[in-house]
This record gives sequence, structure tokens and C-alpha cells, in this order.
Amino acid sequence: MEFSNEIERVAEAAKSGRSRCGACGELIPKGDVRVGVRRWSRFRSKSEHFFLATKWYHEQCDPSTRESTIAACGKVPVVTASFTAAARNAVRGDILKFREGAFSDGNPLCPISGKALTQETSHVHHFGPEDFKSIVDSFVKEKLLDSTRLSFTSDHQFCDGALENEFREYHRNKSKFLLVHKTVNLSTLKKNPTLGPCSMCSRPRRLTWVFSEGVCTKCRKAPEHRQKYLSQRQCMKFYGLNPDDLKTLQCQRMDNPISASFSPMKLYQKSAVEAAASIKFGNAERALQLCSDRRTRRLEARKNVYDRAREFSMDLRQPRRMLVSDVADLEPDMLATTTQLRLLMQLGIETDVGVSKVEASALIGEDIRKRKEKRKRR
Repeated sequence: MEFSNEIERVAEAAKSGRSRCGACGELIPKGDVRVGVRRWSRFRSKSEHFFLATKWYHEQCDPSTRESTIAACGKVPVVTASFTAAARNAVRGDILKFREGAFSDGNPLCPISGKALTQETSHVHHFGPEDFKSIVDSFVKEKLLDSTRLSFTSDHQFCDGALENEFREYHRNKSKFLLVHKTVNLSTLKKNPTLGPCSMCSRPRRLTWVFSEGVCTKCRKAPEHRQKYLSQRQCMKFYGLNPDDLKTLQCQRMDNPISASFSPMKLYQKSAVEAAASIKFGNAERALQLCSDRRTRRLEARKNVYDRAREFSMDLRQPRRMLVSDVADLEPDMLATTTQLRLLMQLGIETDVGVSKVEASALIGEDIRKRKEKRKRR
């Protein structure tokens, strides 16, 4: 068993403001109640000499229960090396089983380098959106564990069999294995952790993970991939789901395709969205039809507003000059040029929309003629 058993627990008022909480890492103000846990600790990592050390905590961060440490301070304790080693040993059986299955049909090829693999030259790589370290960290965070208070055997095994089985099951749901050549695992994948075989084209590329599917840049643009996922805007527009309906669905945040400075885009699996639409509307086809009818009604209402505005303009301005409805009857080269329109604005002459070249020229000439007559009178 690891030589860090708890010996004594003390509670006192902080004598100074220099002690730091072992759970949240914040300073404990002078005079506040602090809880101390005294344990034997080594002078160095492999030393045989020990000393009695006291680790202080806020009263609300007291690690006597799992929930208090996380719920009170909102921070996850550091995952110890002993916990990581015990976690690796807990999943060793699953890794060996995967390796045996890979060699059951002969010697496979490395999907990255293309080299033939043997039992001696092959490594099992944690391939997927989460590597082994991420899985361990998320397990500690979700289960509210304080890894500094757990006990382990001398051969780096969990003393708590229930905790070991719990982590093993959690690891099975999160992990993806890939059998690669040992040189690839120790060099290439260390430098390029996102490198791997694409889920669609099976070529070794830098992958972007969308849920549990790793795809390359080219395959991400393929319609077969894009049709599997929907953005939040598409869910609301085509399936009639509001943000409250989407809260229960798993989403993945991706960089906004319009601009990286915009807020991240939320992607949802199309199958999950259709299931949520079926619960709300009866079936997904009915949701699509209802949303389509609603968009059609909105377009018709907008068109009616424009039509009424056009009729109002026609009634107000009888055929003195060209009307809005008559613009469509003119050819593009018959409309006034930008220079003519700019000159009309400078002269202060008001015109209707769609004035022709002839009318604009006549208006400008009339204004110039009036100005000349006015100068002669002076």
C-alpha cells in the first residue's frame, strides 16, 4: 500500500494568510477555519526517509468526502502518478485482448507507415478524440475523486475493486484503439497526435474529430459527411426545435466556418435531432413539412407588404414621372447613369426611383438653363 496513510486530522484558525488549500489552490485568509490532514511523506520520490507533513484545506474543501472537494471549490485535484499507473494496469486486459484480435488473421499492416507488424514491433495506440490522459482526467472530474487520498498496492493496482471496475467500464466507452508500429507510436504520433486513418477514405491524414468520427479536411467537405450533422441554426430552421429542446442533445463545439473570431458553432447529430423532432411533432417528416409551410407563409407575407408599398407609391405619384413598377420595363442601358444621379443630388433635384437617361438629362438641362437666366438678370 502507498505510504501516505492519514494519521491525524486537525482544525484551527489560520495563523497567517500564507497557507494554501490543497484542493482549490487558493490562499486561506488569516483567521478563517482550516482543516489539516497530517500524513507521512517521503523526502524525495525514491527516498526511504519520511517526515510528518500537514496539508491544509478550506473548511468547505475538506476532503473527507468526494463531493466536498469538487463541489465547494469547483476545481479538480491533481491526478497522481500512482493513480495513472493503476488506471493503466486496470485496462491492460482490454489492450491485450485487442492485440490478440488484431493478430488473429495474420500479421496486419501499420495504417500509418504501411509496415508489417509483429508481436514485438507493434504498439496499441489510444486513437480517437481522447487520449489516455484525457480519459483519466475526465474520469476523476466526473466521479469527484481526490486521487491523493486513494490507496494502491505495491504493484500499482487499485485497492478498491469497485473503483477499478468502474474505471475499466468508463474506459471502454471512451477509448478507441489503433495497432501501429512502435517507431510510429514513439516518434510520428508524438509529433502529430491528430494523425491517423480517416474514417471515410482510410488514408493517414491529420484528422478533425466530429463526435466519434475522425475525418480529413477533404472528406469533411463531402456531402456524405456533412449530411450526418446539423448546426443549431439548421435544427431551428428545418426541424422547429428551440434552444430548450436542444439542451438535452449532445453537441460538439467547432470553429465557426464564417470567421474564427465568431462564437463556436454547435453541431448536433442528425439522427438525434430527428428523434427529438419526432417526440415534439410526431415524426421528423411532419416537422420538416411544418417548418417548410411556415417559411412559405413568411415569404408570402413579405411579398404582400412589398406589393402594397408599390401600389401606395403608384397611387401617390400619378404618371408625372416614372414609377417603381415601370422600372422592370426598362433596359439596363436606359436607366440614368451614376454620374447623372450624383449631379442631380448635387443640384438638389428630387427624382423617383428608376429615372431614365432622357429624363435625367432633361432635368439637368432645365436646371442649368434656369441658373443662366438668373445670372443674366443680375
